Amino acid sequence: MKKILVFAIICLLANISFAQTQDSKAENLGLISELVFIKLTSENLAIRIVNDTLIKEEDKIKFVNLYNDVKIISDQVILQLMTDCRRKNNLRYFKKIDILLVEKNITQIEESNLSELKLKGYIKNLKKINSVYNKLMAFKTSDKPNESPLLNMSLKGFFPATMSVEELTGVLSFVTATIKDIRESKEKKVEKITTILNEVRLSSLQDLVKGKTKEAEKKEEKK
Repeated sequence: MKKILVFAIICLLANISFAQTQDSKAENLGLISELVFIKLTSENLAIRIVNDTLIKEEDKIKFVNLYNDVKIISDQVILQLMTDCRRKNNLRYFKKIDILLVEKNITQIEESNLSELKLKGYIKNLKKINSVYNKLMAFKTSDKPNESPLLNMSLKGFFPATMSVEELTGVLSFVTATIKDIRESKEKKVEKITTILNEVRLSSLQDLVKGKTKEAEKKEEKK
């Protein structure tokens, strides 16, 4: 059940982001939505850039460096947040960051208005991720330079193509509310959130080039 809920949330968030117009995304849904959007668009563009034979090698190197910067900083934030959740066995920081990102975009949040030092650190580094990510998204492929990195993503038929953004958001709200309403131990709630956070980390560029996804890795581990 846990794996199904985690997968459902990630797929729903991906579809909500995809369902927007070419150069926009689902705004103000919270931390996981932001991380999912960054992961999917960055990885999709990375595959296209690396495989584009018309892009100069020096430009590819610049792109790779920026991609690695986004991954390193986002890994630092995600892994530290997972550690904080597990160490004190509560979702305090996750909830505070999530609420802030529902109320405002990351660039609108004033760190000076936050009283907690660690919370300020999280917001500062999320802004840093956003800044580097925007530089990453400035790269264009040679075939369709003005095309959104989301446009060619495969949704694999998990959800009807005719489903509206409102419908997707409604389903997402139902899934997340179900998790919140489950009467279970605090440990299991922390485990659910940290599992989702771990799933939205960027893949390494080496694995993307090799076409090695997390699903493929899981299948290999089962053998």
